[in-house]
Amino acid sequence: MASDNNKPLVAYCGKPGCNAEAAAIGYFRENAKTLPVDSFQEIFQKVTEGTVDYGMVPIENSLGGSVYQNYDNFRNYPDVFISGAIAIKISYCLLAVKGAKTEDIKKVYSHPQALLQTSRFLGNHKDWQQIEAYNTSGAALFVSETGSKENAAVASEINASIYNLDILARGIEDDPNNYTRFVVITKERKTVDDAHMASFMFKAKHEPGSLYKILGVLNDFGTNLTRLESRPIPGRPWEYQFYADVDLKSISGQPDDYVKKIIEKLKEKAEEVRLLGVYSEVGR
Repeated sequence: MASDNNKPLVAYCGKPGCNAEAAAIGYFRENAKTLPVDSFQEIFQKVTEGTVDYGMVPIENSLGGSVYQNYDNFRNYPDVFISGAIAIKISYCLLAVKGAKTEDIKKVYSHPQALLQTSRFLGNHKDWQQIEAYNTSGAALFVSETGSKENAAVASEINASIYNLDILARGIEDDPNNYTRFVVITKERKTVDDAHMASFMFKAKHEPGSLYKILGVLNDFGTNLTRLESRPIPGRPWEYQFYADVDLKSISGQPDDYVKKIIEKLKEKAEEVRLLGVYSEVGR
């Protein structure tokens, strides 16, 4: 165990108050200690090195779509696995220094996904310059440190109290049904008894009908394909790595044994098959 206080150590990207920290707290409750880091890659690196026990990384948002960087990180870090997942509701506020008013704002800072997810609200203020930050909580910290009434941040409400900011507007996300799905990553693959999700990586053979045959395997086993994502393979033009999530709720027997049979069949139809994890998703 990386932590020295009998609680596992969980790395997340951002500053205190960010959505990833909320996901870590929501998943582990009081049973873990959190560690903020500066990048998704650093999380994967620390998990691989064993300096943290878990990592909490976003994989997709219901409005903004996939977080492609983390799909690529799974390819780049072959010894990292998924041991759990959680989807949390995302709500954003416009935050500024004490005493600032909406008409004072000239620049808005936030993570690109947060800017995308609040594009309708921000679009009503075309004179505001939108500036990308590495994370939402970091944007709130920056606005607090500048002390300028011309700067604002798009971040969750908790950042107002953490960084001593005023809330100029609440609930500015484009859709109130705004969720981000995070996965828990570990150095060793772990399967819980009540697992109901599985994630795979594979490369389709470069021949007609290859992907169709692979998806047929998942269909034959009665799994519910909930996500299929493709990413280009560096150095191999027009070749792609696929990522698949399947729901195992309808199967009978032990999930781990069932998934092993699926993997055996997938290897007959695909190249470079890799099991990322058999796990449960909190709230699903």
